Amino acid sequence: MYFWICHIRSGKTFGKVKLFYQRFEFIIKNASKLIIRSEIMEVSNQKRSKRIKRSFNIMGVVIVIVGLILLWLKKDTAVLITAGVFILYVGMAQFADLCFINYNTDNGRIRIKYFPVISIMKKEYDSIEFTHEALYHFNIENSMGFSDLSIAIKTKRGVAEYPSISLAAMNKSEIEQIRSSLSEILQKNRTEG
Repeated sequence: MYFWICHIRSGKTFGKVKLFYQRFEFIIKNASKLIIRSEIMEVSNQKRSKRIKRSFNIMGVVIVIVGLILLWLKKDTAVLITAGVFILYVGMAQFADLCFINYNTDNGRIRIKYFPVISIMKKEYDSIEFTHEALYHFNIENSMGFSDLSIAIKTKRGVAEYPSISLAAMNKSEIEQIRSSLSEILQKNRTEG
């Protein structure tokens, strides 16, 4: 009640009413039951991605400086070993496929934006977007200490599967939030459909 009184006095009722309806989606099922869907969630690993990128860059600079010092001291074998360590370090970072991920379930849509945190070439920004009702199946697979998210959706032509998304840069609680959100949406789809 207080929400409406404040905004009616300020003369901004239309914008707030529109925002209210964007946040809560009303669905009438069998013309007798009113269901309010408000599964709005946003999960992002932005802070952790920044720390990973910063750590990677600092370690890379340290390895290069050590290599330059060894080169200046004319320790050829040590320089070759340092170069090998640097190549191995960069290769492992590329293999891990650490991604920045922004997961959002707003306005009845699921949006997942992601791109690699560590990239030698240019960054490829990717995103997935579909309605809650289109979610058909998802799987979070753990292998070798890394997690991958696979999503399948219903389309007019059948079931389509998106390429898997690496969740390796996310912590366990963020992965669990995504799992519970997608499970809840999938459960609602099965009970409504």
